[in-house]
Amino acid sequence: MVSSTQGAVSRRSKTYITLGPDNPIIGILRYARFNDPIENPTRYSARVANVDWPFGPVPCATVPVDQYKKTRIDLSDLTVVTITDDGKPKEVGALPDTTVRLVAFGSIPATATLSMKMVRENGAIQPWTVATWVTGATNFPGCDGPTANSYFRTLIAGQVQISLSDLVVDGVPVDLGPSCRAAHPADVWLWGVKPYIPLQGGSLGQYEGVVDRNGDPLRGSTGPLDSPYYQELNGKSIPDPRGVDIPPFIGCGSGGDDLSPLVTAMASGPNNPVRVNQGGPMFTPYDPDDLLKCDSPSRCPLPAPAAPEMPPLPDGETP
Repeated sequence: MVSSTQGAVSRRSKTYITLGPDNPIIGILRYARFNDPIENPTRYSARVANVDWPFGPVPCATVPVDQYKKTRIDLSDLTVVTITDDGKPKEVGALPDTTVRLVAFGSIPATATLSMKMVRENGAIQPWTVATWVTGATNFPGCDGPTANSYFRTLIAGQVQISLSDLVVDGVPVDLGPSCRAAHPADVWLWGVKPYIPLQGGSLGQYEGVVDRNGDPLRGSTGPLDSPYYQELNGKSIPDPRGVDIPPFIGCGSGGDDLSPLVTAMASGPNNPVRVNQGGPMFTPYDPDDLLKCDSPSRCPLPAPAAPEMPPLPDGETP
């Protein structure tokens, strides 16, 4: 069990949207997927899932990328859940709703309720994949041990469905109907930011300029991932870090009024930066009656970590 806070910049309305300690994200982390044997995994092994380094040259290495040693890849599953005040599940696969400020027609103030949910396929929630590339002291010839270890990479990949409701424009309620939503899910590519470690927590980011623990800019994969140990990520390319692209909206309005173009103009757009602060996980048996159980007197999901600082904006923009 992990608790997190989140901050995202809406470039369209130039506002900073936070899910802070008073409205935290609660996640169920299923750590270390089975990977052995890879054709029909029945157990987890730290010895078998070795892959080529996918992120291009490492600055301190003195040999070409194809001479780097193999890197272990571990996959885990993360499912978010909203909870009641006493720690019981309210909705699995949903982030907490929050009120956002928007701008209608270029200058008129507006607010709406933002809802974000994990994608379902055939009714089943699709967990986000937590991929960790575990580097060692000898992975990159020419790098000393501590430097090689610092190239440890973590990426949370998945999708989220975005919807809006309760729109108020200049103090006047506007009925968006029950199905005002983004036309397709938005992609989540959250990178671990120095000094993030999944089993300890820290900062994650989806924005331009994310750096690793050496201060070097993170880069996406140089091509499609190519190993069965990547499981559902195999064959996909990891993009360079950049903000979330919010798709156009559909299904907005009621009584024959199509308000989707208005909502799209207020809320959609590319490269919206996101930053997350994750607390340390609680290693407790899953208890649906108490998701806030502590695993020691000093290790509890709440209080959640402080809300993150606003991530940097692209292209020199200011909020």
